[in-house]
Amino acid sequence: MRAVPVAAQNFHYATGTNHYRVTLDGKITQTVMGQTQDVDMTGMQKITVALAKAAGDTLQMSVTIDSISQVLGELGPMPGIDQAMGKTIKSMLSSNGEFY
Repeated sequence: MRAVPVAAQNFHYATGTNHYRVTLDGKITQTVMGQTQDVDMTGMQKITVALAKAAGDTLQMSVTIDSISQVLGELGPMPGIDQAMGKTIKSMLSSNGEFY
């Protein structure tokens, strides 16, 4: 068998809206004045990602934070993180992967 070259194919984005759950488990190690402290970190986000065709080969993308929480071990919930809920980040994405 021999490999046969294939002609270039057209690239198309799959537009639509999807929902994702992002979970985070980590550890922060901090050393201050010779004292080391480990803090376990957990977090969860639910986000909505919407993709729509823009001009030419450009994709319009928006990410909305539907819910968010982050707990820093014994320190408890991260203060103010709830202010991110409902925020939407909008961006454009070219076919070569560049955001703008």
